[in-house]
Amino acid sequence: ANIYLFKMYSGKNTLWGYTAFEWFVIYRALKKMQPGVIWISNHHDRWLKLVLSIPSASVNLVQHGRLAYFLPNGERLNYVRNPKIKGVTSIYAFDNFSEKLFSDYLDSLYLNFFRLKVSLSIMPWREERANYVKILVIGGPTNLQFYLELMDAIFGSITQRVDLVLRHHPLQKKRLTELRRQHDYLELLHDESVPEPDLIISYGSSIDDHLLDIFEAKLILYPWSDSVYIPEIVKRVQKAVIDLKGY
Repeated sequence: ANIYLFKMYSGKNTLWGYTAFEWFVIYRALKKMQPGVIWISNHHDRWLKLVLSIPSASVNLVQHGRLAYFLPNGERLNYVRNPKIKGVTSIYAFDNFSEKLFSDYLDSLYLNFFRLKVSLSIMPWREERANYVKILVIGGPTNLQFYLELMDAIFGSITQRVDLVLRHHPLQKKRLTELRRQHDYLELLHDESVPEPDLIISYGSSIDDHLLDIFEAKLILYPWSDSVYIPEIVKRVQKAVIDLKGY
């Protein structure tokens, strides 16, 4: 069976189609298995509802991504769930702020909180471009072509010498060479060491705060959506590069 949903997004009707077959198969399998404990790191959609509907299971939720991010105008968007979710036993969160937001949309009197620890290894920026403005781009789970176009636009619009490194999302691979590219981009898998940047460009990944704890870098955030306007991001990058170089 297929479920098709229409959603009004940015003034347009967008068709969201996904297959429900996999969801129901997993649901039936879990009910048959009757697991005592389930761990899940997706608290954003239908999969959390699925595991919470398994009566035998104690559900442990591991934070995946940010629960809030700031728009360019300074407005903060918090992730909320309405009505509140019931049935979660334990939550592994990144920080106190995330714990507070989880508490706001989870309905439980006996909710246990634990702290996630993220370990990142560091490496020097590539030596031949160590004097360039060093830009680290945090890749998302989909649409690799978007990041290629973004980096091409940065190279084509900024007169200062810049070097770009793309750190891939765990769901992505090193495959920029499969697409059109004109510049010597460095690609990193999510579990490789991270070089020290001057500037970080991100959609709001959970790794952002950890990078800022380690590096003295400027962060440019943009909202993750299908309507991201690349020229607007490039303008913000241009301004940040000028500020960094002191022009």
